[in-house]
Amino acid sequence: MMQLPFVLLLASIVFGRPSPRAGWVPVGSIGGGLGLALFAAAPTGGTPGIPAARWTAALTCCLLAVVVLCSVAVRLTDGAARAACMGLAAAVSYSLTAALTKSSTAALGRRDMGAFLLENAMQPGPLVASQPALTLGDTPVSVALGVTLYGERLRGGWWLTLQVFGLALVAYGVARLSPRHLVLAGT
Repeated sequence: MMQLPFVLLLASIVFGRPSPRAGWVPVGSIGGGLGLALFAAAPTGGTPGIPAARWTAALTCCLLAVVVLCSVAVRLTDGAARAACMGLAAAVSYSLTAALTKSSTAALGRRDMGAFLLENAMQPGPLVASQPALTLGDTPVSVALGVTLYGERLRGGWWLTLQVFGLALVAYGVARLSPRHLVLAGT
């Protein structure tokens, strides 16, 4: 989740352009929103043993989503839209990899599907298109896999309002920060 602010900070250093002041509010929004959402959700550990039927369903859904996103991406002529689709495919892959890792499986190996998709997400269009999709896509897929596969629980009731508000802050920060890609915003 904090990848986008760090990538943009690194880009400002590499390209020798200072970070615009307008970018610090979105960075704070991402960090604060993530902290608030995690505090409000108070996720609990689930069960380590996952039935094969649940794995089959989760793997099928994730892989289908990746195939659809990649299929859409290769048909797009707009580099930014293509990069966003590949970034979202990478987010789904990273979430799946995290779920597999949690179960101590090395099915995807050291050079996982997420790394391949992330590499392809960065090539067709600007970082400003792929990184927000990766940032915003990873969290909901990871939460969904944690709840459906491992039986993890999140707080309900009025805490849900804080969770949604925290995630809205993150989305606001990503949306406000993305167009201000430091390479371009310094001008």
